[in-house]
Amino acid sequence: MSIDQVDLVSRYADVLQIGTRNMHNFNLLAACGCTERSVLLKRGWSATLEELLLAAEYIINAGNSNVILCERGIRTHERYVRNTLALGIVPAIRRESHLPVIVDPSQGTGHAYMVPAMSRAAVAAGADGLLIEVHADPEHALTDRRGAVHHAGGIRQGDAGGFGCRGGTRTGDATAAAGVSKGGPCAVSVRPDWPAAPRPRRTCGTPRSRTLASRFRACACTFRSYMHKSRSARR
Repeated sequence: MSIDQVDLVSRYADVLQIGTRNMHNFNLLAACGCTERSVLLKRGWSATLEELLLAAEYIINAGNSNVILCERGIRTHERYVRNTLALGIVPAIRRESHLPVIVDPSQGTGHAYMVPAMSRAAVAAGADGLLIEVHADPEHALTDRRGAVHHAGGIRQGDAGGFGCRGGTRTGDATAAAGVSKGGPCAVSVRPDWPAAPRPRRTCGTPRSRTLASRFRACACTFRSYMHKSRSARR
């Protein structure tokens, strides 16, 4: 996404996602900060905690306090995973910032079989939510087929038992309900009280907006329901 496309995307998307390669694109950060849309800021693959929080400051200083931080793994020397999912940053962010933080175990590992275990670890670490690649037929997904989680029976709008979408809210480049047939991310709410119960503010300016509840949770369901359905499918 270029700066010229920010206004156009904002007309149709509920959340603007800034990927890992654009975390240091300060002009894009400022442009997204001038919109009223929530911004999902992914950690750069070699960025430190301080650099991630400072990148969020660019968005907030431009006038948009609806920022969601995302840990999606960092580049290390390991070869058995696509990236190393550094979950230690989750409690660190919760200590240093008032901003919500979610974890992307699909991009963080690159392997679907690791997603359930790393999702549980992210929840235990205190993550506010999860971002998981879901596909009805992962083997034929156009992108990220190795990291996509199979959802038996597909994803139906309003399905509260899986990665259902209530209201058809769009997340970035695809809707949670329709986009999964092509392969796409789906948000999963972990904490039922998030973001209604804000943490003490340490850095990054103004308090977060409660409008995140309606925008982010619109394509969310509980993590426990997903795990129960996954176990049932394996049986």
